[in-house]
Amino acid sequence: DNYLSEEEFSKIENFIEDSSCQWNLVKQLNSNSKPGDFVFIHESSDKEKSNSVFTLLIKKIFSKNDYSDGVNKKIQIGRMRVNLFINTDNKNEGKGFHQDIINDTEFEGITFHSIKLKRKRIFKYIEFFISVSRFTYKQKYDVVVASDLYSLASACLSKSNKIIYDCREIYTELAALESKYIYKKITYIYENYFLRYVNQIITTAKSDEEMLKTIYNKHSHLSWNQIYNYPAQILNSNKVFDIHKKLSIKNNHRLIVYQGVIQKHRGIGQLIKLISQSCGFSAIIIGDGEEKKYYKEVVKKYNVEDKVFFIGKIPYLDLFQYTLACDIGWLVIRGHGISNQLALPNKLFEYTIAGLPIISSSLTNMKKIVEKHSLGIVVNEDNIKEQLAALKQIKKYCNKNNMNDNIKFTWSSQHQALMNVINE
Repeated sequence: DNYLSEEEFSKIENFIEDSSCQWNLVKQLNSNSKPGDFVFIHESSDKEKSNSVFTLLIKKIFSKNDYSDGVNKKIQIGRMRVNLFINTDNKNEGKGFHQDIINDTEFEGITFHSIKLKRKRIFKYIEFFISVSRFTYKQKYDVVVASDLYSLASACLSKSNKIIYDCREIYTELAALESKYIYKKITYIYENYFLRYVNQIITTAKSDEEMLKTIYNKHSHLSWNQIYNYPAQILNSNKVFDIHKKLSIKNNHRLIVYQGVIQKHRGIGQLIKLISQSCGFSAIIIGDGEEKKYYKEVVKKYNVEDKVFFIGKIPYLDLFQYTLACDIGWLVIRGHGISNQLALPNKLFEYTIAGLPIISSSLTNMKKIVEKHSLGIVVNEDNIKEQLAALKQIKKYCNKNNMNDNIKFTWSSQHQALMNVINE
């Protein structure tokens, strides 16, 4: 009874295609799957549509009493077990229409625990530490991986035989801490203290490894590994929509995309300025962040509301539909802070496997890869004349028809290296 009928499945597919709601689809992909083997988790401001479809899904899984009173129930779907934690106390929704959902999904031995943080600033990290510790304290693990600085304490205080620290930044040298010496000192003390418990460190570039070895030279016990944070291969490059039509952009305009966090020093202001001085180009800015409101005002200042478009957050699995719909990848990061100077952003490789030619700033690691593999043009991040000239030259770097040439930049080339670190 937990499966949707083919007719209901078809209705929901049509609804998704016709609506503007943002959906996150969790789907079982194995040979035993049936057409209705899925669970949708979504948020939408379109209450009339979203409530009707979401309620239909919940009714198919739970009894009327269950879904109206709140439930924590496990459903077996093929080899995938799904935990839905449904909150019915949201005062902004009618009873039974649940917008805030924690999704625990387990398949093939993997369990995802979603932790919703209510605190802000430093208090959210304390809340995260406490929440994670409730899981890690109960059970001993063979290996624990701290995926960034903020999860390092939780990992080090867990019951584990081996701790791996995935250090993706030079955290003491972040641009955000450039003039905040007290915060830099606290970050150093925190990271330095917990490194005594770490067995192995993963960095995304040799330059990061060398810098960290200099900062933390007393930790001679550490084993160092370099693994690039490449994206997964694009399996369905035909799943691209007409972004010109969707956003009412002139058909003859070429699209420059920026995807990532909207912060200062990411080249977003320079992109807006570039668009205001160029002809035949529009900008697509994908993501969210603390400076979004500011940059929307910059767009108004330059009078380019019809040429610069803010898309907002996009589920990662849907991101490449937008990337593939664009023509040029924007990667003009400013070198504020040592961490930025050594940056090797995910978007560099996301643009690359999508076949987009890249306009990149001349920061050390980015320049090295862009020039070595002829991925685009390197420019001075402040020189608008260089950037305008790059727009005229960029066509020769387009590689959309040969995306498979860039398979070396996909995660499949790094997977075994990570497994070696875990199994070592």
